[in-house]
Amino acid sequence: EKALSEQLAHLEKTIDATQNDPLNLKKRQEEYELLRGQFDQLDGMAQALAERYAQTNLDEVSADYQRAFRCFQRGALDSALLVFQSLNVESDALAIVSEQQRNQNLTVEYAKRGSEQQQRKAETLQTLRFKAALHQTQFEIAQTAQCYRLMLRLDSTDRPTLKEYSSFLSAQSQYDSAILICKKWINHAPTTIEKATALNQLGNIYRSNQNKTQAEMAYKEALNLLQIARETHLPTIAAILDNLGNYYRDSDKMYEAEKTLTESLKIYRQLAASDETAYLPQLALSLNSLGRYYYDRKKMIPAGQAFDESLDIYQKLADENPNAIIPENIQTFYNMSVAFGDNEKSNYRILNKEYETLLKKALKTHEQLAARRPEIFSPFVALTLNNLGNYYHKQGQTMEAEESFQKSLKILGDLSVRNPTAFLPFLALTETALGHFYWKTGQKPQALTAYLKALDIFQSMCKVSPKAFLPKVADLYSQLAALKIETREPELVLQYYREELLIRSAIGLTPDHFYTDEWYDLQRRVSQAKYLHAEKGYRDRVGRLLWQVDSTALIVYERHARSALFAKDFAFAGKAAEKGLPFEKGQLRLKPICIVALFFQNRQKDTKKLYNQLKGKDYLLARECFLLLESLEQAGIIHPYLPRIRRFFQ
Repeated sequence: EKALSEQLAHLEKTIDATQNDPLNLKKRQEEYELLRGQFDQLDGMAQALAERYAQTNLDEVSADYQRAFRCFQRGALDSALLVFQSLNVESDALAIVSEQQRNQNLTVEYAKRGSEQQQRKAETLQTLRFKAALHQTQFEIAQTAQCYRLMLRLDSTDRPTLKEYSSFLSAQSQYDSAILICKKWINHAPTTIEKATALNQLGNIYRSNQNKTQAEMAYKEALNLLQIARETHLPTIAAILDNLGNYYRDSDKMYEAEKTLTESLKIYRQLAASDETAYLPQLALSLNSLGRYYYDRKKMIPAGQAFDESLDIYQKLADENPNAIIPENIQTFYNMSVAFGDNEKSNYRILNKEYETLLKKALKTHEQLAARRPEIFSPFVALTLNNLGNYYHKQGQTMEAEESFQKSLKILGDLSVRNPTAFLPFLALTETALGHFYWKTGQKPQALTAYLKALDIFQSMCKVSPKAFLPKVADLYSQLAALKIETREPELVLQYYREELLIRSAIGLTPDHFYTDEWYDLQRRVSQAKYLHAEKGYRDRVGRLLWQVDSTALIVYERHARSALFAKDFAFAGKAAEKGLPFEKGQLRLKPICIVALFFQNRQKDTKKLYNQLKGKDYLLARECFLLLESLEQAGIIHPYLPRIRRFFQ
């Protein structure tokens, strides 16, 4: 700007001096106009530059930038440029460009390495998965678990790993851990069909762990997910229905069980008709489930027909494609123990000689498969031998029964050494069945030995999964007490009943263990124990134990009834309270619940009738009912006719 001003001043003098020279004057005037335009343009640029950098935050720039900017603010542009020239900004820019190029090259390298790492991770996961399968086949459980843990460290969201690991943990009776892993699989499932499959597996784990309510909820949620585009999900729907039907059968909900299992079988027949190779194993499994339902209902003819058709399919597969019936997990293996699949339920009275033929047919098929793959199919042989032993026992064929039980124990004993947590429960069930056999055939010392072995196993399994195995321990204490009654050992009878009471009081308070007949049965058995010994001190101890049974049963029934009442499940609350009334013994803890539960079911006439029936000479009942209604009202549970019933109790 200064240079232009000097040139303009010089031109002005030159123009004044060349007034008499027209040609030179015109030339100088043109130069002057050009310079003047440049000067005006420069002035505008300076103004624009000043406005552009007026808002600069000097706290965000370098110290050199600040010095140059202050020179600029004073109008000393030359000084500002001198500051930047001393910095060699161009060299810095080139260095940054070079560094950017290096970073870009590193980014490409890292991306390449990341891609290679993902490839290596995928390959390592595949290798570990195969290694885990090999270890599991050889019953090397610690090594199998280590493989799965490494797989999850590599990728904690890998869905195949989550699926297989939850199944593996369930097979080892580690149900709580299996539930957590399966829930993680559900959370990461990207499709409806996979989420439904995961929920079905979760239902199976809950069922094994005696979480009956959660099992039913998981199965039903899975089915609800598949109602849209139902026809495309038929195989998964049939599998869920089969599991749900077996759950209903275990829970004695026989109407629902028959309906569900029949629907599952219908779907599998339809699928097998279109693709026999893919669906014959599932058809056999479905037939077996329905056969077990009929067997539990003592409908022997349809049960035999279902078992026979199922065995025909298994025999065909054993001859043509044995790999098709390798079970995915222990639950499937348990369901596939053909003919009288539940060890505990195989003690039912067998009415038809045809069942020996069925069991021998099943044994032959399983032995044929075990000859090829003993590590997979020998458990089938063991369970079938156990069921055959039960059959011979009921038929009075004692030698054949004991031989079958001992063969089963030998196989399960070997399996339990290699995979304790998976097969010890089956070993204990067979020891229990053998104990029943010895007891009923008069061999009480041998029965005691078998029961104690089973008790020891179930107690050890309680450390792994108490919810699943504590009921088994309680049942065995009951059997031991009954055995000691026969051998006239009263002190041991009381000891075993105390142990049983402690366990039943613990598990009876959990939501999935609502006992009914167990408490009446325990009360009856303890009452009978007082006749074992005439000594007054002994009878007093029996009396105290009986009082403990009554008190504990009352607590259990009251807890369930009250919880249901405040959860607005009034029908269940009334049922639970009514069941516990014999244990109330003059107290007012269940009668008010019975009456209020009826009232909230809009059964006012029944409410008044029951109130008058239960009141007797107990005039405090009205007050307790009134207080219970107030508690419900405070919890936000209000009935429209509440003032009317309140007046009734007043």
